[in-house]
Amino acid sequence: MKAAARVDHSDTRGLRALRDTLGDAFNAGFVLNTGELTYRLDDRIIVAPADRLRST
Repeated sequence: MKAAARVDHSDTRGLRALRDTLGDAFNAGFVLNTGELTYRLDDRIIVAPADRLRST
């Protein structure tokens, strides 16, 4: 989880290393942030707003 609206590749260094180590066993990694958009930052690494986790 990142307490900022902007996420860049340096913020996902650990997820990318895990993905590269696990290979096909790594389905997807998610970074939750304070932004408003959901997007793919890298192969199998997704950025999504943390407030999407709240129930309505």
